[in-house]
Amino acid sequence: MDTFRTRVGSYTKSIMGPIGATRNPQQIIAMATSTRPWKLLLYPELQKFEPEAQENALRKASDGSFDWIELVGLGLALLVTVLLTRYAGTGMGLVARFGAAIANFIVAIPLLLVLGGPFYVRRTRRGLRALLTARSSPTREDK
Repeated sequence: MDTFRTRVGSYTKSIMGPIGATRNPQQIIAMATSTRPWKLLLYPELQKFEPEAQENALRKASDGSFDWIELVGLGLALLVTVLLTRYAGTGMGLVARFGAAIANFIVAIPLLLVLGGPFYVRRTRRGLRALLTARSSPTREDK
């Protein structure tokens, strides 16, 4: 069974290719922006599934409900984002208000990703662990 380091190393070699090999720039961009390495970094439990079953397992795991810690965390992330991106629109013209709203949006999205994203990852990882437990535990028919 190969390790995560071996998988990432082989992925890197597939992007770079052998020394002296030429690759189409579109191929390099497509391989580099593939979501597979990011999924393996965010969800190490995904390695325990067969490669062809990983997408289905990830979809099932992310369909689970949030627990109270995740809901509170997401609420706090939203509250902090709102507090940090507030602005006073008094004395601003229409164009200035529109520009401030666009700037706030540009700041708020990464802020929400940084503050709320870990709670989504936590939910999915919890779902993957539940799938692995259900897969490894014997069913009533097996007893």
